[in-house]
Amino acid sequence: MQQYNQEGMYPMKQPYNFPPSAPHPVQQNSVIQAMLQQIVDDQKEITNELDERMESLFNSFIDKNESLACQIKKIHTHVDQTYEDLKRQEMEETKAFCEFISRREAEFVPTHKPPQTAVNLATRPEQEHYSLDSTRGYKPKPLEKISNPEKLDVPCIINGVLFKDSICDTRSHINIMNKGIAKKIGIEVRDPSKIPMRFKDDPYTLFHGFISDLTLSIGDHVFKADFHILGDETRP
Repeated sequence: MQQYNQEGMYPMKQPYNFPPSAPHPVQQNSVIQAMLQQIVDDQKEITNELDERMESLFNSFIDKNESLACQIKKIHTHVDQTYEDLKRQEMEETKAFCEFISRREAEFVPTHKPPQTAVNLATRPEQEHYSLDSTRGYKPKPLEKISNPEKLDVPCIINGVLFKDSICDTRSHINIMNKGIAKKIGIEVRDPSKIPMRFKDDPYTLFHGFISDLTLSIGDHVFKADFHILGDETRP
């Protein structure tokens, strides 16, 4: 858009803009050299700092290595001294023991014993022989049952069923239950009994099976117990 003068008659002329002149080559080279010199100086400074750090770390490592070597040398010296002391102590104890034995031997006075008659080892004393008739009728004699005054009736609960008159034998090592009672309270006997035992007063009663870890309640105490189940053979 053209501009006009104050009187509004003639348009104003635009000033002529000349293109910028290119920098002189000498000035451009000096600027580049200054930049390169700055980079070189920065690199030298960084290199010097790295050299100083590396030298400091190396010197610290050398000092620690020398300190460790001194400690190891002290340990070796202490071990050698301890070994020499123990060796010397062992030699002294051995020497003292030998001197003690020598003194005891000097105090010992041998006594003369009369010669003993030699025993003929080829002869043996006559052994006692038993006749065949004396051992023919031998049978194992069953032991008599000892009365146990330590029996008492204890109420207990087995598998949810209350037994008011269960007998507790304080000298017994096993728990027994009748086969009919086990069936009545719903206990299934699966494992066979491993104890071949019969009662003296009832030879037809024997162990029928075995139940392990059966819950037994006596008062406020609940624990597990193993029971041997009794069964009856066919009576004649």
